[in-house]
Amino acid sequence: MRFRPAPLIAALVLLPLSGALAETPREQLIEIIKQEFPAIIASQNDPAKREDEAFQKHVEAVEDKCNELMKELRKTDPRPKGALMAELMAEALPEHREQVGKARERAAQVASMNHLKQIAMAFHSHLLDHNKGPATLVELLPYLGDDDKVLLSPAVKDHGERETDYVYFGAGITREALEEVAGAKKVLACDRFDNHGGKMIHAVFLDGHVERIELNDGEPLFGGEHAYLNQQLTKVALQGADG
Repeated sequence: MRFRPAPLIAALVLLPLSGALAETPREQLIEIIKQEFPAIIASQNDPAKREDEAFQKHVEAVEDKCNELMKELRKTDPRPKGALMAELMAEALPEHREQVGKARERAAQVASMNHLKQIAMAFHSHLLDHNKGPATLVELLPYLGDDDKVLLSPAVKDHGERETDYVYFGAGITREALEEVAGAKKVLACDRFDNHGGKMIHAVFLDGHVERIELNDGEPLFGGEHAYLNQQLTKVALQGADG
């Protein structure tokens, strides 16, 4: 059997993980972030690291340990995990604040796109049962496992009293009407205008695919390959609709 030192070294590094000697879950998390996250953040721009199996296993172990400690921390501090992690990151790695902010923004965008995909699947399940789209997104909750967080954007810090951060355009659409429209060109739901700071939105179309759409300051609001969206989406709708 060929000797493979890299996985062995990784295994030794993991026993114990950094932070194991700290006392409270918060102290352990801060220590792990200080010791482990600089290399993880740097690896995002290093293709070799992304292909390094031993390093990726180590990253997974770090993530598992962080999740375990986060569960313990939230027993005494029930704030959302994202808010807690942002606070811990700022305390542990103030010099990496910009990179951390960008990483959080990317993660929020991916999560938002996944929410919209789930909304589309729930819409089509509702359509099969009732032959028409619901009047509001909230009516899709039974098809989302009653998980109301799917209707909220991970990019929004303050949801206020809103039940959803997404604008919905599928009310009353019937199965027959759906067959007559181009699903890849008809928006089912999208971000409110300010979900991502007015820079872009994600939109899920009736065929279930999601697109990232850059916003421009001039008129029309949507140009280029997305010019057709001017017939459906307006700045007023994106800022004011809550359905």
